[in-house]
Amino acid sequence: MSEKKWDENLYINDIAIIGMNVRLPGVKDLSDFWNAILSGKELIASSDENTPELGNQKSDRSEIRVNTQLAGIELFDEKFFGFTKREAELMDPQHRLFMESVWESLEISGYNSQTYEGVIGLYAGTNASTYLINNLLPNQDLLQNINEIQIMIGNDKDHLTSQIAYRLDLKGPCITVQTACSTSLVAVHLACESLLNGECDLALAGGVTIKIPQLGSYRYNTGGLVSLDGHCRTFDTRATGTVYSNGIGVVVLKRLNDALQDGDHIHAVIKGSAVNSDGSDRVGYTAPGVNGQISVITEALEVARIDPVTIGYVESHGTGTPLGDVIEFKALAEVYSSYTDNKGFCALSSIKPNIGHTEMAAGVIGLIKAALSVEHALIPPEINFEEPNPNIDWYHSPFYINTLLAKWENTEFPRRAGVSAFGLGGTNAHVVIEEAPQIYTPDPDRQWDSLLISARTESALKNYREKLANYLNEHRHISLSDVAYTLKMGRRVFKHKCAIPFKNRTQCVEGLLNLNDAEFYRQGNELDLPTIFVFNDRLLMEENFIRDMYQQSSIFKYNMDQCCQLIRVNDQSVLDWIWSNNYEDLEDERRQKLLLTVQYVMAQVWMDSGVIPSGVYGIGVGHLAAAAISNTLSLDSCFQILSGVQLGRNVQLTIVEERSRIPFYSAAEHGELTDEMIVNWSFWKDRLTDDHRISELAGSISEKMLLLDVVTLRDFQQQRDQGNHKIVKYQQTEGAKAYITDRLNACWLSGGSIDWKRHYSEEQRLRVSLPTYPFDRERHWIESPRKPNTDSNNILSKEFLNQFSREGLSSEYLPPSNEIEKKITAIWEVQLGISPIGMNDNFFELGGYSLLGTSLVTRINSTFSLDLYLRDLFENPTVSQLAECIMTKMLFGLDDDEFNQLLQDIE
Repeated sequence: MSEKKWDENLYINDIAIIGMNVRLPGVKDLSDFWNAILSGKELIASSDENTPELGNQKSDRSEIRVNTQLAGIELFDEKFFGFTKREAELMDPQHRLFMESVWESLEISGYNSQTYEGVIGLYAGTNASTYLINNLLPNQDLLQNINEIQIMIGNDKDHLTSQIAYRLDLKGPCITVQTACSTSLVAVHLACESLLNGECDLALAGGVTIKIPQLGSYRYNTGGLVSLDGHCRTFDTRATGTVYSNGIGVVVLKRLNDALQDGDHIHAVIKGSAVNSDGSDRVGYTAPGVNGQISVITEALEVARIDPVTIGYVESHGTGTPLGDVIEFKALAEVYSSYTDNKGFCALSSIKPNIGHTEMAAGVIGLIKAALSVEHALIPPEINFEEPNPNIDWYHSPFYINTLLAKWENTEFPRRAGVSAFGLGGTNAHVVIEEAPQIYTPDPDRQWDSLLISARTESALKNYREKLANYLNEHRHISLSDVAYTLKMGRRVFKHKCAIPFKNRTQCVEGLLNLNDAEFYRQGNELDLPTIFVFNDRLLMEENFIRDMYQQSSIFKYNMDQCCQLIRVNDQSVLDWIWSNNYEDLEDERRQKLLLTVQYVMAQVWMDSGVIPSGVYGIGVGHLAAAAISNTLSLDSCFQILSGVQLGRNVQLTIVEERSRIPFYSAAEHGELTDEMIVNWSFWKDRLTDDHRISELAGSISEKMLLLDVVTLRDFQQQRDQGNHKIVKYQQTEGAKAYITDRLNACWLSGGSIDWKRHYSEEQRLRVSLPTYPFDRERHWIESPRKPNTDSNNILSKEFLNQFSREGLSSEYLPPSNEIEKKITAIWEVQLGISPIGMNDNFFELGGYSLLGTSLVTRINSTFSLDLYLRDLFENPTVSQLAECIMTKMLFGLDDDEFNQLLQDIE
């Protein structure tokens, strides 16, 4: 994607929306959300038949029943994000679910935070932690044993974005935004500013609201903000208020020029945004101010340099309150009418009648709806609108309410929309967007390709293969090569891996659903191992492979032709030998030059494909190809050395100085070869005739390295297990490109790191939205107690302990044998959320770390009246070791009577 086909100056201040993600009541994902909106579905509508029972909550006629509950808020994959079970259950579901949504949003946009070369920022806000207020604080028997810092980190608003930055390795500005109902749209504005200022290169923005408990009803109070009948009726004469709901929304943003350059999927373009405050220019703190709204809308239009007459749709804040709707309409009408006298040309809408008011997430969800409308050229129907609010002058305004699904007809201007969000307290935000420019199309699909998939667990890998197979069947228009590109470039690599080679969609889907060949699946492999190219003294490949590679691979042909210019024997080139002979029958001189040539050329092929060696090893004649690839000696010098050895002539050698060198090793030496050794003629005479074998080399190398034969790209560890080194059979019917794909898959499966950016450097590929990671979620929840627990000596009730088990622990359970050991294990169980804990269990292997250790030591000191230090835990990390340490401290300084009494207690 190196060639630009657009004028960068046109988009210098534009921001691309390259990923969107929602989590809302009644919908599974973004596609489900969009289909529900297009069909005019009211997701929060309730009836006695479809509303869950309220348990012990009593209902009366003043309660309004609604469906605003998010499913599965008690579930979380704590191991995936590196939390202990106890940390997970102490964390506000808002923090947990938003962390998942940020991860998913990065995957949806096709980016891996570990490998992305730029800086990623995060701007977001959350509602107050009602989980803390209603579920944690009443559990005093639990909280007295937990460090208050743990509670704060998992529940306080301040730690929403910083915790995610730590867990996902985001190194840009990660800032929590709090402006009430305008929070997430203000976050979008700040993210755009951060991108334009160069503070980050990729930015996520959004918000989350989940109130605990999630009630199936609310009580209506006359004069309040909530609706009388459980329906939000924005701009309608029957509007009586809003319906508060739960939800999450996230967008992924990038400078438009960068998004075009990188082949991102662009849903819409943010042309301008603005934020301000009403100040005191309103009747009260909770009342909206018309002048502030006028000012922020005007500023956003001016920043975007957009004439309102070209805007066809506005996604309003639209809460359905009689006062709020009138003020918002008045502000919009005054702004637009100051630019044009045109009437009834712009559709006015609100997402809240469909999903309710998601507060901190409301602004970004409105933006997502508007972006989808712009992208798909459709204006969704406004529901719950029957008769216009009589206090609004529709006839003389630029706006109308669209009550039926409508096509957004093309005009002389790009499709454009405005989005508003106004916070309780007076912070206003407005964003102007337009459809994405159509700049380029991707290259045709590859003849052969592969899907590389990985997961943290075997079950998650299986689940993802099924999800992806179903997705590809349902979305047959998506380029499979773009799918393969997105998976390779934009997904994090885990230890459970599989490779699905294919040449058509049917083969691809069948491979995903029926992965039976062990060759395409590995588990528990090391990740990102240093890759070592091994150049040996045997050519483990058939002649037809070389011929096909020359005919089908441009990089192979180029480098082979370069070698042919350097060597000729009796006016014959290497190619002549290949075309007319079996290379096993060649005389030594020709066979060795052919070996050097093929190894050098194949190394170039693999490096061009993205397999970059961290070092090279030579065996016999393979030393010469290794020297050339490592940039130690020129290729011409290597051929001269080979001829000199064969003819018994000394060749003057010069080290290549001007290029960066790759570490160069020999199977016959220990450590990296020195310049003195390389320029020594006797070194080469000995090395080209040594008889070291691959098995000796493999046995001498650290297991943390991946040894690959440079011709076959096969793992030497596997070859050594086979006990021999057979010539690799090459299936000519599939072609050289299929072989290269297969070998790259094998390298990746074995833990090798591949530079996919280099691999795709000559192709124009696009990132596409794909199914996200299938988390292995488990229940992590602390119930609100029905009555206060007054037993201050109760370290942890059985109700909490029974939630956990020892599943997945490697050590066998050994129960405590005395009172001291029992008290220690009880303290560990409350800190780590694992039960039962045995004497041989290691605090750090159980997921403990310094902050948890500090809390644990504090509790132990309180229980035993000791001066235990954190270093004592570090030096005695198992229960048995710590118990011995504690007993030693307790025994020190006791008189005889106290000593004997303690021994009796222990026994």
